[in-house]
Amino acid sequence: MRDMARGDVQLLLALLLIGAYTSAAKVQHKVRCDGEDWMTVELVKPEDVTAIYLDELRGYPDKACMPVLEEGKATFRLPLKDVFRCGVTRIYNRMT
Repeated sequence: MRDMARGDVQLLLALLLIGAYTSAAKVQHKVRCDGEDWMTVELVKPEDVTAIYLDELRGYPDKACMPVLEEGKATFRLPLKDVFRCGVTRIYNRMT
């Protein structure tokens, strides 16, 4: 099994647009791949943000596409094998 390179994760993060906006327009985040099947994205949740969702998926009924909200943090655990589930897919960088 091949782990995703750091560049692959950054590319996936660039494709994953988060629908939470702050006045600074910068959200601290951490992205990691859990094996080849899942991507976990952790975001610092500013106090003034009331809704966090994947871009274009506000109100989407699939719980797998919703974040788990904890005090000051939102965590998405997104499936990479089912592109139709949350609109996220795995991309390999074969150049590096």
